[in-house]
This record gives sequence, structure tokens and C-alpha cells, in this order.
Amino acid sequence: MRVIYDAVVVGGGPAGTTAAYMLASAGARVALVEKEQYPRTKVCAGGVTPRARALLQPILGPRWNAAVQSAVRSVVVWAQGRSPLRFSGGEPLWHTVSRDVLDFLLANAAAEAGAEVVTGWRVTGVEWGDSVLEVRSPRGVLLARAVIGADGARGVVARSLRIRPQPRRAPALEAEIPVSSAPGWSGEEAWVDHGVVPMGYAWMFPKGDRISVGVSGLTTGNRLRPALRAFLAAHSLDPDAATVRGWMIPVWCRNERVSAGSVLLVGDAAGLADPLTGEGIYYAVQSAALAASALLATGPGPNAGRVYEASLTETLRGDLYWAMILARVVGWSPQLTQEWLQRYPAAFEWLRDVAAGHTSYRQLIHRIGSSRVADLLQGIVADRGSSRGEGTRG
Repeated sequence: MRVIYDAVVVGGGPAGTTAAYMLASAGARVALVEKEQYPRTKVCAGGVTPRARALLQPILGPRWNAAVQSAVRSVVVWAQGRSPLRFSGGEPLWHTVSRDVLDFLLANAAAEAGAEVVTGWRVTGVEWGDSVLEVRSPRGVLLARAVIGADGARGVVARSLRIRPQPRRAPALEAEIPVSSAPGWSGEEAWVDHGVVPMGYAWMFPKGDRISVGVSGLTTGNRLRPALRAFLAAHSLDPDAATVRGWMIPVWCRNERVSAGSVLLVGDAAGLADPLTGEGIYYAVQSAALAASALLATGPGPNAGRVYEASLTETLRGDLYWAMILARVVGWSPQLTQEWLQRYPAAFEWLRDVAAGHTSYRQLIHRIGSSRVADLLQGIVADRGSSRGEGTRG
């Protein structure tokens, strides 16, 4: 007799492993399938905010410390040559992790909770059977009452069942370089430069004995490589000595269907990444928790999708709407945003509260105050109008 799983989770990153862990911990029969063998390389800047850490630590327990590479305690922010601003605090602003280690540890936690972890199992399609879902691979077929698609921005689950979330894709490039090649680098400091590319930023994050140097933005990918080379050179780093890797960040831009009955998309597969910062791990883990909770509350069937969609709208989607507004403001005029942060340094503390999960982007905008936001927007409009005028002069 063939095994019918309560759920098959496709994709073994933070979203998939979290969903498998939660379902298995509640007694569900779960298979977690991952196309590669653990540990495997995963391109990611590796930032874990305090709100993401609060979700991951209960799963990992003391193994959390093994996943952490660095603690970021201060950040220096530039905007197209303007004087840098430094923000710091006693507690880490965020941690950085290596995804090969983090994902491996999370998969082990899911296995210990009772999930069956199947590696080297490349899913080629998901189909509706007579009464169950069929998850197909060259190695065979798994049967399930529910499927969670955690297989990334171009995942097979969504394509197979014509669930087509259309996030705005932000191309990203990253190079990891040895700390020894970066003169004057502080191991607990991050550097962020807004405006290196349109609607984007460049970064330098500490990652143990290496530094993640990258650039991303809501722009065409062919602008990124020269921007990254220029950023490396500006910080006395050899652009030719770095191995550059790329990926797509599916940043949220509007509410769209991310389920079909008892098939639920989570994380990047659902297009859930922060439009302002590009943060993905928090949204991956939180959406996975919401999906698992929906399945446990309703059981497989159409109600699971409805409950999941409603919980997404109530929590993550509503806040990502306000994050998109802030992303557009910053992207329109990084220089004016920098000046504005200099005038209102408390705004950075409020951003830190968002990253810690103490407040939301909507509450952040309310704290800033409509009059101050209006002042900034008026300055941006004037700046953009002036730039267009200069461009048309003969």
C-alpha cells in the first residue's frame, strides 16, 4: 500500500524546513523534499533580523549559535557621495548566517520532529489525482493530501498548478571576499550605500571570516555588474578577485492568490520579500508558520487556502504594502532621504523596531508623522522636477 502523506513540502530552505518542522511537531505525516544534498551552497546575503531570529531560535535551540557567522552592531549609511551616517546600538541590529549551515540545521530539526527528509529529489510537477495530490520526480511519485510550495521564485509547484503570483523581481549580485583583503574593516559593522543603482542599494555585511559585498535594485540586471565593480573599487577591493553570484529577489508589490485548495505557496514562491530592504528569511519563516497553522486548523481542502490567504492579508501583506511605499520614497531620491535621516535620526530607531518586530511599517509611517512624510515627498518631487528641467536644457 502506498504511503499518503498529510503534506509534502517542496523545497528545503528556511520556509520549507519551518513548515515541515511545525507540521511534524503537531503529529502530521510530512515529507520534506529538497532537490540537492545537504549542506548545499545557497546564494544569499544572509541577514537575519531580530524578528526572524525570534522565529528560528525556538526551532534550532542551542544550534542557533552554530548558524550565526556575525553579529552586526552598527551600520554606516551613504547616499551617492553624501556624508555617511552611523547608527549603532547595544544589541545586534541583525545577524548574518551562511545558508548552507542554517538550512542544514533546520532540516535536521524537522527530521527530529518526525518529518521524512528526502534529498536529491527534484520535483518536476504537481498534479491533482483522484483524491490526493501527486508530487512527481524522475525518482518516483509522492502522494499527499496537501502540498506546500517552498521552492523559490521560479518554483515548479506554482507553475504546475497555474498559481501565478507576479512579484516584482529585484536582481541581486553578491561576492564573498576574505576579511583580510578589506583594510579597516570592522567585523561588527555593515555598510549600506543607497542609490548605487536606481531603486536599490549596495551593501557590505560581515560573515565570519568573509564579507558579503553585493548590490540589488528594482532595475535591469545589466546595470548591476558594473555597479558592483565600482562599489568594490571604491572600497579598495579588487573587483577581479571576487567570484560573483546572482539571484532574483521576488519583492512584494501587490496582493495575489498564492494558494489553490490545499496547495499553499510560502516564502519566495509566494513573492514575499521586503521591498525596502530585500529581507526574505523573516517572511519565508513567518509565511511557512501561517501555512502550517492553516493546514493544522482546517485540514486539507479549500478552507486551508482561504484561511492562509486571510492570515497573510492580515499580517504580512498589509505591512509589505507600507514597505513598498517607503521603498519608492527612498528610491526616488536617496540624497534627500539621507538628509531627512540626518534631521530625524529617531527614524532609524523606529526602523530598528520594525526589524525587531516591535512595530510595523504602517506604525512607522504613523510615528514619522504625515507632515514630515509630506515634507520629504515635496522635496523629492521638487528634486525630480529640477533634474528633468536640467536634462532638457540646450
